Amino acid sequence: METENKIAIIGYNCQVAGADDPQAFYEIVSQNKSGLSRSSPEDQSNFLDEAIYQDSNFINVGGGPKDFQCFDARFFGYSPKEAELLDPQIRKALECAYHTVEAAGYAPESLKGDTSCYVASSVNSYFNDNLKAHYQTGNESTKSHLIFLNEPDFLSTRIAYHFNWQGASFSVKSGCSGSMLAIHEACKSLLHFECDNALAGGVNIKTLSQFGYIYEQDGILAADGRCCPFSEDATGTVFANGIGFVLLKRLEDAINDGDTIHAAIIASYANNDGKDKVGYMAPSVSGQLKAMETALAYADIQPQQVSYIESHGTGTYVGDPIEYKGLQKVYNDCPPQSIALRSVKANIGHTDCASGVTALIKVLEDLKHQTISPNHNFTKVNEKCDLSNSPFYFNTRLQPWEPIEGRRIATISSFGIGGTNVQLIIEEFIQEPSKMNVPQNKALVFAAKSPAALEKRIQKCVEMLQKNPGLNLHDLSATLLLGQNNFEYRFGVVASHVQEAIDKLSVFNYPSEAKQVNLKTPSTLNQEIFENPQAVLKNYLSGAVYTLDRENPIPFRHVPLPKYPFEKECFWVDQNENKNQKIQDISRWFYLPYWQRRQSPLPPLKEYKKTILLFENEATLVKEYKQELEVLGATIITVNAAESFSQSSEINFRLNPRKKEDYEHLFTRLKSQSLMPETMIHCWSLSNENKDQESCLDKGLYSLLYTIQSLEATSMTFPRLVQIITNHTANVSGNEIVIPINAMMQSMSQVLPKEYDDLACQLIDVDNLNSKQMLPALMEELHRKENAELALRGKSRFIKAYQPTRIDDDTIGKISIAKDKNYLVIGGLGNFGIELAEFIGGQYQGQVFLTTRMQFPNRAEWQTWRLQKPNHAITEKINLITNIEKQGIQIEILTADVLDITSLQNVKKHIENQYGPLSGVVHAAGIVDSGMIRHKTVNSLEQVFAAKVIGTNNVCSTFLNHSLDFLILCSSMNSIIGGLGQLDNTAANAYIDAYAEHCLNRGFNNVLAINWGAVNEARARNYSAQVQFAKLSEEHIKNKMEKSEIFEVYRRLFSSQLGPRVVVSTIDFNQVIENWSRVGSLQSLISTKAQQKQKRTLDPYLTEPDSDMEKSIARTWEDLLGIDKVVLEDDFFTLGGNSLIAIQFISELTKNYPIKMHAMAIYEYPTLAAFAKYAERLVKDAEDKQALMV
Repeated sequence: METENKIAIIGYNCQVAGADDPQAFYEIVSQNKSGLSRSSPEDQSNFLDEAIYQDSNFINVGGGPKDFQCFDARFFGYSPKEAELLDPQIRKALECAYHTVEAAGYAPESLKGDTSCYVASSVNSYFNDNLKAHYQTGNESTKSHLIFLNEPDFLSTRIAYHFNWQGASFSVKSGCSGSMLAIHEACKSLLHFECDNALAGGVNIKTLSQFGYIYEQDGILAADGRCCPFSEDATGTVFANGIGFVLLKRLEDAINDGDTIHAAIIASYANNDGKDKVGYMAPSVSGQLKAMETALAYADIQPQQVSYIESHGTGTYVGDPIEYKGLQKVYNDCPPQSIALRSVKANIGHTDCASGVTALIKVLEDLKHQTISPNHNFTKVNEKCDLSNSPFYFNTRLQPWEPIEGRRIATISSFGIGGTNVQLIIEEFIQEPSKMNVPQNKALVFAAKSPAALEKRIQKCVEMLQKNPGLNLHDLSATLLLGQNNFEYRFGVVASHVQEAIDKLSVFNYPSEAKQVNLKTPSTLNQEIFENPQAVLKNYLSGAVYTLDRENPIPFRHVPLPKYPFEKECFWVDQNENKNQKIQDISRWFYLPYWQRRQSPLPPLKEYKKTILLFENEATLVKEYKQELEVLGATIITVNAAESFSQSSEINFRLNPRKKEDYEHLFTRLKSQSLMPETMIHCWSLSNENKDQESCLDKGLYSLLYTIQSLEATSMTFPRLVQIITNHTANVSGNEIVIPINAMMQSMSQVLPKEYDDLACQLIDVDNLNSKQMLPALMEELHRKENAELALRGKSRFIKAYQPTRIDDDTIGKISIAKDKNYLVIGGLGNFGIELAEFIGGQYQGQVFLTTRMQFPNRAEWQTWRLQKPNHAITEKINLITNIEKQGIQIEILTADVLDITSLQNVKKHIENQYGPLSGVVHAAGIVDSGMIRHKTVNSLEQVFAAKVIGTNNVCSTFLNHSLDFLILCSSMNSIIGGLGQLDNTAANAYIDAYAEHCLNRGFNNVLAINWGAVNEARARNYSAQVQFAKLSEEHIKNKMEKSEIFEVYRRLFSSQLGPRVVVSTIDFNQVIENWSRVGSLQSLISTKAQQKQKRTLDPYLTEPDSDMEKSIARTWEDLLGIDKVVLEDDFFTLGGNSLIAIQFISELTKNYPIKMHAMAIYEYPTLAAFAKYAERLVKDAEDKQALMV
């Protein structure tokens, strides 16, 4: 072959969908397989926005480098933080570039002469999706650093910097043809003698492309997740991730330097379409035609000499026919069916700017094996591509690549959006075998940056030798000595033939034989030294660094080396971290609940040989369920409701739902019989339509409470799964009956898994108690064993979801709130109620009435309060109201207790008689509490339930009518996310949520339950005689609503006519749910802390606990925080405490002392000394333990 104006490809490497190296890539294409795959739900949740993968048009097909989020930061000298912020495209480019040079038998710094680098990269989606919040919240220095770590223009120069290359290096941008254009630029640079070696290629890593895409009708993306170039069933392309590089050298130099030459580039050409097409993004026949014809002319070959065309073929409706038309014009005179036409995008997807280089590497692999790989996804040619008398054929099986006139020549096309067309022509290079294959001893040496990497490197070399028993050891020895980087961990052997090398390397003893050396000053390796392998090895293992003696060079062929085993450490800023930032656009704070069909079928249960505790119901569904489980081998212990405890057989019990001691009797008996339920199924709350609320609670929530507490009291092993089957908690169709008291059961599914280790809880709503149709779905949930709140309707499975809903000025309606209208806020002397009064009065000049259950001073006494009790909480409220009234707002304070329906009726009469009818009512009364399930009592629950359950009943019974503009029920996120110590609050708010649905069932569309997120709680606490929570958690402060924002939320809600429920969250609410679902149980948290108990060395001036209270708190902190000694000066949070541990701390403390306190007290009194004084004060004075209740 003539060498003039030809470029040698001496090394190449790639990572594409389904393949992490060229060999695996060839296996995919030669076997007619697809590297694309379906992403797992876990990957979707970890890497994608939920709105994407839940979209009905989401196509779950993608692919790319398997460990795209991993990087060997230490190898390239990046700190973990830098690595985390570095564009994954740069990370993968560095590793792939290194492996490409190794594949040529060199280390990056051992390349002779100047080396240039030309790289194409895609849009940096990692910065846009994952790092933007870091940029927006950072200072100027942080922003600059982020730009340098993520700007695509710096990718090629980073490679040059790390490898000490001094040729021209720059990024190439031309869309899909980018990597091929980079190769074209590299060829020009070599032919112009601007460099001696050139690395060229491209990288495309976008998070979405790894896992799927959103299909749009009439777009360029495939409707079915398949890329089918030139096929009649093509519906579009499929984008995927990929990376590839080639190392190039002038052909004559490559021959002289003893390089392994994989092929010769005999021509390349690039042009642009200009305006000769229908639009900017459209392809052009004339532009592509010119690129192909000119490249053939430059190569000085005829079209008839080409036997293989790797097309751009994307599988798109417009692109394929236009490309085919151009190809026909160029090759029209060739014999029929003489040229194989294919596109690798069918196998690995469209890798965007890396598509050109990956196509080239695919052809290089075919050339290496002298085969033509089959066309994947090809059935019948596209009707717009005429195959009659065509020179092309589409093979669907692997076939030999026959030469034409002794030459194998292929063309590769790469066309970019915007019109940059690149054509490359390569030819097989027949290389003479290495002449230095005389059996004699040679030193085989290995180096790595760590003992573990050294072991893997040796293993990879053994695998290479086993696959290539005829490998020339002379060439391998010289390549290892001169072509691998000089790292400090080393090992080597001397061998005379391949099998001896395999035997000696296979017994490498890691890590004892991994010798760490101090590197010496480089010395030249000439023929004389090289022929003394024992001395070479000894010197190498002493730290010798060898360089090639240019005057007396060793003749050898550079052998492709196995890839360096980079450590795969994950560096990834979760995209969801951005979702934890406060959304600045208030119109995006709103979410509407709905039931989403979520089918994820599992294989049917073939057996279920577990012990099940069944709280039995008379419904046909329950009886059939029981029978099915018994058929599968389950042992079922039944419990039925009765007046007193009894046991009729070993596995049949009756008990009184209201008596806790009956539950303890049950588990005591089971324990004595060695019957330990692994699954619990609770059906007692089914069919409660005509029962009073007290009875429903007894058989529902309270029954579950007693069950859990009795399990713990009798030291029984907890079941791994609790399945609560109920009805009338979900309005899936929009016209189903909702029973609010049943909805309180969902608190168990939210809270129970957080407080008890390895326990899953499912709340399953069913609608037909007499149908067998749901049995397979119920069984499936047993198989699934995961926390869930779901509804089964026939064979369909629904889960509760929350749809983001914008409420902006363009979408809201207008509710007439005028100055002559009257508005009532129940529980109005809480800070929340006062803010609402200020909003209504200020925004709409309405008359506002606030209720408090305590007697509030009349106006004549206000001045006395200011003078005599200036710091009292009541005085502060008086001042607040006075300041509001100075704005012209009319406020009247009335006394009423939500638990007393007569007092509410009196308020209504008073307002209507003196001021006229009410136009709006807000129920904001309620108290909160915290405490673990094990410490809850029915009485403590009912104290929290009073205002939310009985109060809601009374408020709606008294005030609800169709003439009201609105009746707002204030709920919170607790009902949805639950949490440690939040059973009562979660249940109470779930009741409110369901009550709003219940009102809609009754025909009232003016009732709205608002699930509030983080309001400005710091200000609310300032008016409490209890603890002032000055030190709120950082996240709460960051995400809370300010007063002006709360007003804006009211304005939008009052005008939106949404209902019956809306969630208000300052951060992405679906992310809030995701975060809470990942919170581990308290026991896991505590056991982890306990296992990591750390010793402390304390300064002698610090104060040890002295009083009983101080010692008690110290012991609890030591156990919970895993610290061996705590002193009075210690801060709970500095020691590692957080809100979850705080709840457990308060729970433990209140077991030992007759006091009640909120877990948030720790934020006000974070040191042991301060908290101990506070707790001692509560013990001493009962009055100080009570919050001001309004």
